[in-house]
Amino acid sequence: MLERKPGFDLDRLSRGMKVGLFTDTLDDINGVARFVRDMGEEARRRQLHFVVHTCTGSPRFDLPFRRNFSPMLKGRLPLYPELEMNLPPVAEILDWVNQQKFDAIHISTPGAMGLSGWLAGRYAGIPLLGTYHTDFPAYVQRLSDSRLLLRGTVFYTRRFYRAMNTVFSRSCEYRQSLVRLGIDQQRLTTILPCINTDKFNVHHRDLSLFNRLGVKQPRRILYCGRVSREKNLALLVEAVKQLFTQRTDTALVVAGDGPYMNSMQAALQGFPVYFLGYQNDQQLGLLYASSDLFVFPSRTDTLGQVVMEAQSSGLPVIVSDEGGPREICADGVSGIVVKGENPQAWCQAIASLLDDEPLRRAMSQAAPGRISRFSINRTFEAFWAEHARAVWPAGSQDAGEIKSF
Repeated sequence: MLERKPGFDLDRLSRGMKVGLFTDTLDDINGVARFVRDMGEEARRRQLHFVVHTCTGSPRFDLPFRRNFSPMLKGRLPLYPELEMNLPPVAEILDWVNQQKFDAIHISTPGAMGLSGWLAGRYAGIPLLGTYHTDFPAYVQRLSDSRLLLRGTVFYTRRFYRAMNTVFSRSCEYRQSLVRLGIDQQRLTTILPCINTDKFNVHHRDLSLFNRLGVKQPRRILYCGRVSREKNLALLVEAVKQLFTQRTDTALVVAGDGPYMNSMQAALQGFPVYFLGYQNDQQLGLLYASSDLFVFPSRTDTLGQVVMEAQSSGLPVIVSDEGGPREICADGVSGIVVKGENPQAWCQAIASLLDDEPLRRAMSQAAPGRISRFSINRTFEAFWAEHARAVWPAGSQDAGEIKSF
């Protein structure tokens, strides 16, 4: 982090700094892609040189700060066939980075495109920074029974992040995970979460939304995110099955897609569950603000961007007691933290909050105010300042008035 001294102007100081970010996800609706798009939009607003590099044959978003490379080969991600896996043109990327003369490279994901940026930064001899957005070892452990694959993932993740000047953690819990991976604590920093409160706001509430969607039940609980087993959705299935045997006024609405979709639909066949598939930001804003309760049982998320979006929209949340989301839910104030392995506890938590309208309303009123402090402006300044610190270490002539604290 950087200290602002009197007259410190971060934009002026680092206006000439050129940062290239490499990511394997930008077009998806997930926390990683959302964060990268927010940082890109804020950098453009400030007229800073920030280029986001991707590799896909079908980019969904045409963004002015994006540089997309056509993949040499296309495929599907092992264990997760719904996600594309593209082989980037590494030689072309290395040449591009050399031409652009970036001052720093940021790696958002450790996939093929992230690895290309990692190689480019090492080859160019410029500072490497990265964000630990996703706990891939935990995902592999839940999606595969292979100990060999898990050990290989841990080895690769350790080598990947240990070579970086700075590693951003999305939550305090996963900062400790990085320490256990062998990352030097001096290189770690916890980046502030951020949320676009215009997109996700209680004012988007639409009382007619669920009638248009064909949802007949007056109480609606919402899940938003990847429909994948590592999100602990098998627990949610068991919890809502118990819930539906106790009451007939409640529906589960699922926004998202993923490899667990067919299994989840089969397991909940005959129950009041509505699968909406992929939803864009505008549709998500309406869903959050118009629902009664948000459930997110994941035990492996490093942050849980959707949990922030829900609270920003005035929606009380129920989250697991493991992982990053519990750090952005004020237990008993903006939501409830529940044991991540107990379907009965989840069923009881959902039912009690649905039945306690005064408490639910109080949480709905408290949640947006708690989330509003996580502004994009504040997060971007911390994000950009860490890159300036890597480019101009404290005490160097170029650093000028930069001091670490």
